[in-house]
Amino acid sequence: MTLPVGRALAPVTVVFCLALVGLGCGSDPGSSTQMRGALLRAKLAEAATQSARESAGRIKSYGRAATEAEATAIAAAMRAFYSALAAKDYAKACTELNSDTRRTMRRVLNHLRGTKGETCEQLLPTTPASHMTIETHQIANAGITSIRVGPDDAYVLYKPAGGGPLSYLTMARQGNAWKATSLGAGTEVEPQQPNLPEPVG
Repeated sequence: MTLPVGRALAPVTVVFCLALVGLGCGSDPGSSTQMRGALLRAKLAEAATQSARESAGRIKSYGRAATEAEATAIAAAMRAFYSALAAKDYAKACTELNSDTRRTMRRVLNHLRGTKGETCEQLLPTTPASHMTIETHQIANAGITSIRVGPDDAYVLYKPAGGGPLSYLTMARQGNAWKATSLGAGTEVEPQQPNLPEPVG
């Protein structure tokens, strides 16, 4: 499954290099080390924000608009997964995850925990998603603004229930069904630009 957002990584690398040049890579002995570090972190955050905004443009125009039937099925699958997470119904949540995500989660978490053969249902309560009751409830009841469909995936653009920034989630086609691909909350479509500290001297 090829996602368009991966192409937005280049600007981060470019601005990262520019940030290092602008800071003189520590060559200015009169500058505050802390300020240089703060400026570097801010510039990297600015680069990440720009990258996210460029990705947002691709997401909004990705593939094609979902048909009414597709939108109904995709929205229902998204709501089913996050409703199950909010209710801590891990057996149901696992059935709503796509097989690649379940397989990766089991491999990684079993390795980290030193366990063997623990199932998705056993592992899901140990993840940060199990503590995100408010966030998952907001996503489950979100207002969906649009859905863009590709060959094997779809982007769901939504606003969380109760208010919040426009965000997106990725769903994957699995056979004739749609499944969630992530355990976490969605990603903001247009993150706020960070404020850069003024350089010293």
